[in-house]
Amino acid sequence: MVKNEKAKRLSQITLACLLFTSLQAGAVTLIPWVGTADYTAAPSADGFEDVVGPFDTYDFGMGAAVIDGAGGSLSVGDNLTGSYQSYVTSHEYNSTGGGTAAASNLNTTGSGSGYELTIAADFTETITSVSGSTVEFDITGGSVDLWFDTNPDFDFNNDTGFTSVDAILSGTIVGGSGTLISGGLFGVTSIDILITSFNAGIFDPNTIAAGNSVFTLQITNPTTAAFLNGITSVNGNTIDANDLLVAADGNLALQAIPIPAAVWLFGSGLLGLVGIARRKAA
Repeated sequence: MVKNEKAKRLSQITLACLLFTSLQAGAVTLIPWVGTADYTAAPSADGFEDVVGPFDTYDFGMGAAVIDGAGGSLSVGDNLTGSYQSYVTSHEYNSTGGGTAAASNLNTTGSGSGYELTIAADFTETITSVSGSTVEFDITGGSVDLWFDTNPDFDFNNDTGFTSVDAILSGTIVGGSGTLISGGLFGVTSIDILITSFNAGIFDPNTIAAGNSVFTLQITNPTTAAFLNGITSVNGNTIDANDLLVAADGNLALQAIPIPAAVWLFGSGLLGLVGIARRKAA
C-alpha cells in the first residue's frame, strides 16, 4: 500500500511540473476550475469542517484595502503599494449554472464556532493615466494567500486573525488594471493570479493553476464609512495621512489547465514503470 501511494505521489508531482511548465510557456488555455474542498483535511482541522462542492469561486465579504500615497496628488508613472484583507462568505459555482455550495460550518463573523477562511494580499501598481477626477493604473505584482482556521477570530479594527493558521492556497499577482475615481469609487476590472501552491489534500482535482479576481471598492456610502471607522492598518500596513483606505468587495475565480490525454497516459505509464522497477528490485 505504501509503495502504491509513493508511486501515485511521484506521478502527481510529475503531472504538476508539466502543468506549471505549460502555464509558464502559455502553451494551453486556462478553463474554470470546478471541484471540491475537503476542509477536514487541513493540517489544523478538528474533523467538524465541511466537504464543499462543486464550486469554482470564493466570494469575499466586505474587506479593507489601503493604497499607500493614493490619498494625495498622483502623476503618471507613480509606483504605489497596497494591502488587502477579507474573509470568505460562500463558495459559488458560477461556471456551471450559478448557485452556492453548502458550507454549513463556515463562520463569517470572526467569533464563535466553526471554521473561517480568510484572505490577505499585498500588491504594487503603477499610475498610467490621470485625467480630471479619474486615475487609471496597472497592477504590476504582489502576493496573495488563503488561510484556514478552526478558531474564528478575524478582526479588522485590530488587524488580526487574517493570516492564521494554515495557508491552504498561495499565489503571485501577475497583472491587472483598475480605475480610481474622485469620491472614493475604485473599480478594479481584473487581477490575474498565478497559483504557486495549494494543499492537494484539500482541493480535488489538484489542477488549480491560476485565479482571476474582480473587486469594487468604495468609501462614500454610510455603510462602508462606518465599517472603515477604526481601521488603522491592513495586513500590517499602517495607514498614514496620504494613504487611501477603501472598503473592498470581491471574489476569486479559480482556474485550471485542462490535462491533455497524452499527459494522463504519461502519468499512467509512469505508474507502470515504477511498479515494474519495484518488482525487478524485489
